[in-house]
Amino acid sequence: TLAPELAKLDLPALVVAGSEDHESLEPCRELAALLPNAHLEVIEGAGHVVNLANPSAFNQALTAFLEKL
Repeated sequence: TLAPELAKLDLPALVVAGSEDHESLEPCRELAALLPNAHLEVIEGAGHVVNLANPSAFNQALTAFLEKL
């Protein structure tokens, strides 16, 4: 498992998942929990390809994340 290595990463991370991506949503939650400086953004109504399913919400989440840096 990579969990111990991920927990050592000291950098901001944005994890984006679609609320309808039933295969990836839980792994994204786990990844965000493992990374000490991560933010999880779940885009409602989006599937696996979040940036295509809801580009406006994706861009807003990414812009907000980058502005905090």
